[in-house]
Amino acid sequence: MKLENTIKIILIIMLLLCLLHMPYSYYMLTRTAALIGFSTLAYIEYKKNSEVTLGFILFIILAILFQPICKISLGRLA
Repeated sequence: MKLENTIKIILIIMLLLCLLHMPYSYYMLTRTAALIGFSTLAYIEYKKNSEVTLGFILFIILAILFQPICKISLGRLA
């Protein structure tokens, strides 16, 4: 299995576990792992195509969204 697929599977599992009631430290761990994972995926995407693609931009946006230093609040509907 490629590194890219392994990172995606790990991130999917970690983000799905966030739907459960977990301690706050798990959410901070997930934010840090997501930052590292999405940054790595953006780097892999850039190296694969040698240009800026939609996938690269998406992974960069997700890395910024999940970064643990300055929280970005999206708000709640209810």
